[in-house]
Amino acid sequence: MSAQPQLAQAPRVRSIVDFYLTTMRTAISSQFQYRVAQYFYMLGMVAEPVIYLVVWSTIARSHGGSVGGITPSEFAAYYIVWTLVRNINVVFGAPFWEWRIR
Repeated sequence: MSAQPQLAQAPRVRSIVDFYLTTMRTAISSQFQYRVAQYFYMLGMVAEPVIYLVVWSTIARSHGGSVGGITPSEFAAYYIVWTLVRNINVVFGAPFWEWRIR
């Protein structure tokens, strides 16, 4: 029975951390090449909920402080959470990941 040497945990963890840090640095440097596209993407992801928030808050204030029982502060809470969930769950369609299949 041959016993294979066990890798020490510290070097394994260190190599995994190094891998993820290197991957993160590479991804960030890759994204800096497309700064304008990133700015437009971020603007689009933030502008839509801000516009909805302004419109619904204005409507709520003009109708005596609420619309269907929802106040402007509740609209704000909803759109803040919606923006966070939307940004966390971004999924791109087939045209955006087709190159991975090739």
